Amino acid sequence: MLQEFGHSLQMIKKAIDLYHNGDEKYNHLEKSEIEKVIKYWEEKQRWFEEKSFLLSKLAPTDDPVVLASQIKTEINLLNKDCWTILNKPKPKVEPPKPAQEQPKQEQKQQPTEVNGDKTDKQEKPMDLD
Repeated sequence: MLQEFGHSLQMIKKAIDLYHNGDEKYNHLEKSEIEKVIKYWEEKQRWFEEKSFLLSKLAPTDDPVVLASQIKTEINLLNKDCWTILNKPKPKVEPPKPAQEQPKQEQKQQPTEVNGDKTDKQEKPMDLD
């Protein structure tokens, strides 16, 4: 369990380092968001080091300082809180709109030549009476 916790800490630290190096995957995150991740990571890193040290001093017959369920809870909290921020999707960038041609009204008013005669594009309804 502690190895899994250590692995999670390493992966988050790697993501923080990538952000600081300007990696494209994390460059859309705001500084305040990364500061939250760093603060939480440091807190969990201290917890991990403290518990690892205490566990290393125990004899095999001593009661554990921390239970596996507590470690698992800490792993889940770390992953949930940090990766929620780090995996935040990039905002979608709208492609530039193509330049519009002439407005439709101007196009309708331009006369066209049919059989040598200039006529308007708009046809008048025929009088059937």
